[in-house]
Amino acid sequence: MKKTSKDKLRILFGDIIKGFSITKYLDSFVYLKHLNVLDNIEIEHKKELYLAQAISKGLPTVEEKEDFLFKEGLWKKSKDEEINKIKNLIRGLKNSKSKAFRQNDIDFFKKEIDREQLSLNRILMEKNDLIGYTAEDYANKKTNEYFIFTSLYKNGNIIERLFSEKDYEDLTQEELSALTDIYNAKINDFSSLYLKKVALSSYYLNIFNICNENISNLYGKPIVGLTYYQVEIYNYARYFKHELSESKHKPPIESYEDPDLLIEWLESAKNAEEILSKSANKNKKNQDFVASSLVGASKGDIEKITKNENAISLQDVAKKHGGTLSMDDFIKLHKV
Repeated sequence: MKKTSKDKLRILFGDIIKGFSITKYLDSFVYLKHLNVLDNIEIEHKKELYLAQAISKGLPTVEEKEDFLFKEGLWKKSKDEEINKIKNLIRGLKNSKSKAFRQNDIDFFKKEIDREQLSLNRILMEKNDLIGYTAEDYANKKTNEYFIFTSLYKNGNIIERLFSEKDYEDLTQEELSALTDIYNAKINDFSSLYLKKVALSSYYLNIFNICNENISNLYGKPIVGLTYYQVEIYNYARYFKHELSESKHKPPIESYEDPDLLIEWLESAKNAEEILSKSANKNKKNQDFVASSLVGASKGDIEKITKNENAISLQDVAKKHGGTLSMDDFIKLHKV
């Protein structure tokens, strides 16, 4: 994964602490407020009004279009059952991935998840094409426009909005599209990946570690006034702090640059340790389970559960033992 510059992460960190970002519109700087719970309540209220407005104009709802498609035989309930089946399968694969520790297994589940997600996207696109434009689509479009309106301010005090409601409603579609592009370009920097990276940064962790895990102390304001980014990054920092403190071994350095890879490593290391803990019971059934779980583990997998830097592939060693390894064999090899 391409490294993110430290300067970019510091800017994101500063924006999150301040609660707004700065960008340019035409020849002036504009300020994008990061929204909080109270802002979202207002937006949801607007969405209900837009939906009612669309229905009053005669636009059909998604439910009405689905009923029409079923009635005309253009869409079958078996297709919806297939959608639910794939969704359940994806959930199951993600759950299995979270419990795996061998990288080969993790990679297998990731490929299967991607493959099933493509299948799901294809069938959903097929259904959406048949449903067409609905009242919900209208409400979503108007809500997104209002979302941008309520985020734009003239200065860092976040008091005076960039547009009055009337002036905003009078903007042309081209002007709205330009504002949307500017907004999206800036907000894309606040993806979950970048928020996780900031949460792992030393400058965020330094202030996190002295706030006694009190989010109000960290930001100096009540919880209901916190932005979603402030809450999200705090939760990521708390997660990483707990998991890293619980982990018996250090993750590879490169995983800190890719937080999703780090999460994957922490989960798999925990799963490996749970497998090894079963070795405390010396009955043959349990011993066979542990051995079969470990066969096929790579050097990287073994380093998650042992400090032996010269860990070798168990798969190769297993071949010398007829294809399987007992827990005694594993302990002798790696001195766990």
